[in-house]
Amino acid sequence: MADDFFLELTWFDLESWAGPRIVSRGRSYQRSGRVKELTCTGGGDLLAWVDGSERYATLVTVTGKDISSSCTCPYGVNCKHAVAVVLEYLDFLKNRKAIPSVNEKDKRLDMISKGHGFLDDGETSKEIQFQSAQKTDDEIRDYLNQLSKKDLIEYVLSTAYRHPTLSSELYDAASLHSGKISNLIESISRDIELESAEPAWWNRWESRGYIPDYSRILANLRNLLDAGYADEVVTLGEKLFKSGKEQVMLSEDEGVTGSRIAECMTVVFKALQSCSLSDPEKILRALDFQMEDDYDLSYGLDEFWEKKFRAEDWSIVADRLMERLRQWKPEDGEDFFSRDFRKDFLTNILIRALDNAGRKKEIIPLAKEEASKTNSYERLVRLLRQEGRTEEAEEWIRKGFAATREKLPGIAGHLRKQLVEIRSQGHDWESVAAIQAEEFFENPSLYSYKELHKSSEKAGVWSEVRQKVFLFLEKGKLPTGMDGSNKSEEDISWPLPATGLGIKGLRASRFPLTKVLLEITIDEKRVDDVLKLYEIHSQKSHISWEWEGQLDDRVADVIAKRYPDKSIAIWMKLADSHIARKKPSEYIKATEYIRRIQKTLKKEGRSNEWAAYLAKLRVENARKRRLLEILDSISGRPIVDQ
Repeated sequence: MADDFFLELTWFDLESWAGPRIVSRGRSYQRSGRVKELTCTGGGDLLAWVDGSERYATLVTVTGKDISSSCTCPYGVNCKHAVAVVLEYLDFLKNRKAIPSVNEKDKRLDMISKGHGFLDDGETSKEIQFQSAQKTDDEIRDYLNQLSKKDLIEYVLSTAYRHPTLSSELYDAASLHSGKISNLIESISRDIELESAEPAWWNRWESRGYIPDYSRILANLRNLLDAGYADEVVTLGEKLFKSGKEQVMLSEDEGVTGSRIAECMTVVFKALQSCSLSDPEKILRALDFQMEDDYDLSYGLDEFWEKKFRAEDWSIVADRLMERLRQWKPEDGEDFFSRDFRKDFLTNILIRALDNAGRKKEIIPLAKEEASKTNSYERLVRLLRQEGRTEEAEEWIRKGFAATREKLPGIAGHLRKQLVEIRSQGHDWESVAAIQAEEFFENPSLYSYKELHKSSEKAGVWSEVRQKVFLFLEKGKLPTGMDGSNKSEEDISWPLPATGLGIKGLRASRFPLTKVLLEITIDEKRVDDVLKLYEIHSQKSHISWEWEGQLDDRVADVIAKRYPDKSIAIWMKLADSHIARKKPSEYIKATEYIRRIQKTLKKEGRSNEWAAYLAKLRVENARKRRLLEILDSISGRPIVDQ
């Protein structure tokens, strides 16, 4: 391995390879003396032991300008152990210490080459592991073939005696073979209770936790189904689904346990297809799984629904669901959001059943009946539009909008969008612009401004609308003619018709709305206006850097070419605000702005100012070790020179 590569290696290079978090951990490992017996191969690769939760063999290779590694740790490649080896080697170079050569018979090389670790790329490592496992299987198979039947049985029994899991699996297989299904069912039921008894958890950074093992349950459910016991599998599946839901709800394992339970449920859903239930009962059971599933445990039902059921079966299902809806009651203590959601879900399933049963005439009357009960106006409007009943859809949009705009503004907003879609399909751009103008004045934002801009352009009235938009943003003055009332002389230029929806009372705001104005001018790249508005915006006492940081950064990006010093000042302020929070994660955020300062100053030929700024940061934050490490990575100086 050429020393030149390492002599020029910077912290930025190292972080680009392994990532800042891994580099930080590797640096800690190297400092604490965990790298042992560092050696160099004849081809120039680095090989060492690194002590972690276990002792790992780690190999680091450089090819041209690319660095790669393999390690016997679970992470495998580009790990903290490899970073520690690189840093240990740099320490050897810095202190001019000799590095021993690797013995050809070094067992660390053997461990890695046999697949105990990972090589440079995932495909290579998989191939080596497969070849190693295949070689081992062949040797075991040759040995077992030499045993007599009696000796083989004795060997298996003695092995099972020492390994309870194997003993249990053999007992399950024997029960199935002998027809003692009750024993196997009891075993599966017991395993479900055992595995679902505790919430799962996993700490990714420490690689520890508790993840239940559902592999035996999965294998036994498959075996039971293959033997023709579909009814029993469905019954066990209902138990698994109920206990699994409770476990997943309490677990913090990034969804691992849920995916394992869902894999078991795919077997249950296959069993549902072939069990002895009637087709209507099968459909209802599948729908119940869907309605009760909050954690995506029933995605395997997709295959079940590929079967085409008869319209008569769906009609029976529809009648049963209709009866459920009539008898439906909210749960004790349930809030109205949950109540409406559950009832709407049931209604949606019923509508699907009616549709599949060919009873389409019952769907819209049902949707009308439920609309005011659960505020499900969107569903009704969508169904009316599908039937081509546009005028009726508009009537319900207005009813729903009036009913929901105060307490459920999200629903009102979606209804307003449906009205926009209807008028857009009719190319009535003046009406579209009028609706979007009301939305903008209620909730001014860059998005609503751009939508209003597009529709007003199509209506040919953008010039007049834009004037009123900026009058509102700067002074808080609404056009008085929007509701169709008599217009004053000042507002005679408002060119759009009344919508009949009206504008909700505006929240108290401090005008001018500089944040929205800034977003608009940034989007339109009006540099001087951006700078002017930003100076006004910065004087407002309510600014929170936590939320405003992104906007400030966008301002700096837009003005950087014309006003570099202004941009640098903004980035410095943002960097300081993150550094002041004294957290490593905040230091990394500060780095983003510091790098932009570096790029801008160097582009301007002001490298001396960059060096002075970096030195100032180091002096002011001398006690923040992690920040100093990050500043080292930014400096661009080789690690060995620091």
